[in-house]
Amino acid sequence: MILQIKNMESDRCIAFVKNQLSKLGLSNYQVELGKVELKEELSNEDHSSLSKMLKSVGFEFLENKENRLIEKIKSAVCH
Repeated sequence: MILQIKNMESDRCIAFVKNQLSKLGLSNYQVELGKVELKEELSNEDHSSLSKMLKSVGFEFLENKENRLIEKIKSAVCH
């Protein structure tokens, strides 16, 4: 399962997301700027909890194709 996350811009963002995933008891994942790849599916409850944690610091899931494309373009331009 791949989750795209808006507003991840530094190594501290990656560390924060890893910490939140660990708090949910998840251990088999890979985190990059703007993306989390999970080896297992998230339950609806875990997805909701993670979404709330991320929103509390200004991140959010990119759920639709248009928003994901916009973030990819912004990331390519900035980096």
